[in-house]
Amino acid sequence: MLIMHTFHARPATRRRTAALLAAAAATLISAAPSAVAADPTLPFEIIKGTAHLQGTVRWHQRSVDVDYVLKTSSCLRVSITAYTASGVPGGTSTTSPLCNGTFSGTVNVSAPGTPVSVRVCLSDDVTADACRDLKHP
Repeated sequence: MLIMHTFHARPATRRRTAALLAAAAATLISAAPSAVAADPTLPFEIIKGTAHLQGTVRWHQRSVDVDYVLKTSSCLRVSITAYTASGVPGGTSTTSPLCNGTFSGTVNVSAPGTPVSVRVCLSDDVTADACRDLKHP
């Protein structure tokens, strides 16, 4: 003959167990990160003749975004090249010619590994490029 015994916890034991579980849950919640860190940014400015380029570089794990505003009275291109830790160009992106006006946009460059520096250039395909080299902060 099989005898089964059922255990019934006392109310005080149930309250202590509930309190311990609540404390453990509060500890786990408070140990979680409160916010995700923002991607680092770096402002820049390039002047080429009468043209003026201002922007911000945003660094991500495998890419770089460049938000820019260009004021120009000629035709220029904005180009971005991302470099890896070994100094090898990881990727380049160039706008189409931007002529006579104010232009804004975002250029994205993907790179294998994490980009550690970027070269932002203004080019008119005639005179020397005006460039700015920026390192990951």
